[in-house]
Amino acid sequence: EFTYALRFRFEATNNEAEYEALIPGLRIAEQMGVKNL
Repeated sequence: EFTYALRFRFEATNNEAEYEALIPGLRIAEQMGVKNL
């Protein structure tokens, strides 16, 4: 089991924050070898 926490230092709407979090999350998944999301 992996646990990650990301903190962003900018103000954003919920949608913007979700998209900003998506990219690092996809990169983490790639590093973990995840093939299907």
